[in-house]
Amino acid sequence: LKKNIWSLFYFLIIIGLAILITSIYSTSKHIENEYIQKQKALLKTSSAAIYSTFIQQEMLLDILGEQLTQNENYKSLDKSRKILDNLLILDSPIAAFGLAKTNGELYVTSSNLKDIKKLPNLLEKKETKESFKYALDKDYMVVGRTYYHKVLESLVIPIRKAIKDKSGSTIAVMTAGINVNKAFNTIPKSTLIFRELDYYNQITEIRDDSKLEVYNFPIPKENIELI
Repeated sequence: LKKNIWSLFYFLIIIGLAILITSIYSTSKHIENEYIQKQKALLKTSSAAIYSTFIQQEMLLDILGEQLTQNENYKSLDKSRKILDNLLILDSPIAAFGLAKTNGELYVTSSNLKDIKKLPNLLEKKETKESFKYALDKDYMVVGRTYYHKVLESLVIPIRKAIKDKSGSTIAVMTAGINVNKAFNTIPKSTLIFRELDYYNQITEIRDDSKLEVYNFPIPKENIELI
């Protein structure tokens, strides 16, 4: 009888542990699935917001391009700056506007970039070189690498669109900088956005001037594979 009682005791312990483990596993899977669904919903919402922002900015560059080429307004510095300033007031996510020559030299900028002579050539600055060169022969807006703009004192995502004449030749490049903190302040800080082209970070949880070196180097290949 004593032997049978101990056998029953061990049997009940094993059954109890099996039920407990099954219950814990089932609960953890339920929590995990709930978390995955929430993350997917968050990702979808964030993606739609980011896509919408870039679409709006491309439309804005189109409008600017039309206004600057109309009656060759771009040939007048005063007219060009006035057009840029008017749209800068209307569009708060934009840190600054500029019109660049095809050689990368800035022709005119919005008034908040006062000393244009101190601004680098866009084909010579490493953060802007590739996206500017790429934009020269494209018909759509090109998004550049995120970097900290010292003059504007803000983290910006450069956007560019070629202005072409009637024959299709590029005569200038419309350029602007999207202020990351203003344009994407509704995107959770935990969101990481990187470029598929070269794996540079576009937006991370670091959005001030504390550790900006995270934007200066591509994400290691092993991290990309893990993601």
